Amino acid sequence: MKRDQLLTLNEAAKLIATRDKRPGDDKRAGIDRTRKRISNASKRGELRRHGEKFLLGDVAGWADAAIPTARLEGIPKTIYGGGTIHLSLVCLPSGNAEPTNMEAAKTRIRQLEDENAELRKQCAAPRKV
Repeated sequence: MKRDQLLTLNEAAKLIATRDKRPGDDKRAGIDRTRKRISNASKRGELRRHGEKFLLGDVAGWADAAIPTARLEGIPKTIYGGGTIHLSLVCLPSGNAEPTNMEAAKTRIRQLEDENAELRKQCAAPRKV
């Protein structure tokens, strides 16, 4: 499945409904409920139509937020809108610690200038083949 694949309303409803089975629901009731939710989302402007069809990625992205019980793993989603992303960063020592004071910073700058000069010499030297 590709995110830009076009689906009819019925295809979209069937796809999402089969991933949101609820106890006591028969297949038809689940598809009908999902079709109505997709249609209403489209009317409210939450889900964009492309003619009479919907993009798979748009439907999956909308369903991921609107129907949290649906298991949508493996379906490519398009995510629109704002929100907050929480990232957790891990810093590992690299051996190049940042200087903690002005004198250490000046010393590090001199080291980098020396390294740069040495690299320039190596690049300018004729290569032995």
